[in-house]
Amino acid sequence: MKKITFCKKSIAATLITASMVLLSSPSSVFAATSPSLGTADGFAILAGSGITIGGAVNTSTITGDIGSYSTATITGIGNAVLTGTNHAGDATTQGAKTALTTAYLNAEAQYCHQ
Repeated sequence: MKKITFCKKSIAATLITASMVLLSSPSSVFAATSPSLGTADGFAILAGSGITIGGAVNTSTITGDIGSYSTATITGIGNAVLTGTNHAGDATTQGAKTALTTAYLNAEAQYCHQ
């Protein structure tokens, strides 16, 4: 019977090199991309059943557009300092809600396991 001899140094070097290659390679498993929000991107508040802003007058600051569709009710808007547009239930809000749904479905469909 013939005895096979391995060099411990070359085995260790091979294992270290293989480990470095595997750890430095990007993994496609984590390659989820951020979905585009489309027309919903400029909204700070985008609701479906109304918006309620609490607090005293001018105690809330909202930077971005606001809107609610299909229920366009916005209560307490006088309590907020709005830097943006109040779209309430207009076509812009409706389009933004559609874009948000599309972005959600796009993100949900992406394969991402940890």
